[in-house]
Amino acid sequence: MRKSLLTFSLGSISIVLVLASQGVAAAFECPEGATCTSFETSTPPEGATIIGPMPAAPEVQRPAMTLDNIDWSRITAADIETYRSMFSPEQIAAIAPSMVGKLTSEQLAAFGPQVMGYLSSDQIAEIAPQALGVLSSAQIMAIAPAAVARLSAAQIEALQPAAMAVLSPEQIKSLSPSAVAAITPSQIRQIAPEAIAALTPPQLQKLQTGSIKAMKKAQLKALSAKQRRALKR
Repeated sequence: MRKSLLTFSLGSISIVLVLASQGVAAAFECPEGATCTSFETSTPPEGATIIGPMPAAPEVQRPAMTLDNIDWSRITAADIETYRSMFSPEQIAAIAPSMVGKLTSEQLAAFGPQVMGYLSSDQIAEIAPQALGVLSSAQIMAIAPAAVARLSAAQIEALQPAAMAVLSPEQIKSLSPSAVAAITPSQIRQIAPEAIAALTPPQLQKLQTGSIKAMKKAQLKALSAKQRRALKR
């Protein structure tokens, strides 16, 4: 794009002009005694001396945008879906747990499995139960066992039964006794037998009577004799 410039010279005073044509900037000096007026050209005036490209304007330094200094209340789920592939583990870790606790169900769902895997134990512990309840199976699978260990009873109660079906043995084994006590009959029936087998006797002792009665034969068969004794009331 050509740029129209207006410049002039007085007497023998040389004036530096900027040539901007087709995206290229150059500088030249107006011939002494000549009068340079408004022009639109890719060629300097006759007799001008090219003195090289114009120095680039200094870049304005702006504070880097990070995930811990933005107003999350103004970030939509669509925004998160658009830019989540650019989120690094370090950026996610920098979000204050209290801020994670304010994320809506829609925002949290938009994070996707990869970002969920970046969340720390402290961040997971702050997620509102109603927001945790809308996570997809893939997002539940992505939560690190160490973070699963921080899930509260209220958060476990909020999980959909289908979400319990994807919990791995490592995740199940990480549940706190109080979280295990919150597992409902409809939830426990969805847990895979191999995941049920990962429950320790202290965890099994915390199961509700109704949840024990709701267990499937395949789940009970997956338990050892010591584990089954822990189910007796």
